[in-house]
Amino acid sequence: MHYANDQLYERFHVDLNHFLNVLNFHRSLIL
Repeated sequence: MHYANDQLYERFHVDLNHFLNVLNFHRSLIL
């Protein structure tokens, strides 16, 4: 159970980092 939660957290963390990277990329394009 703990391992499954860690996997879910890792996936969420990666998605969050990807979202922030895309956001920063678009922000740099706009500015």
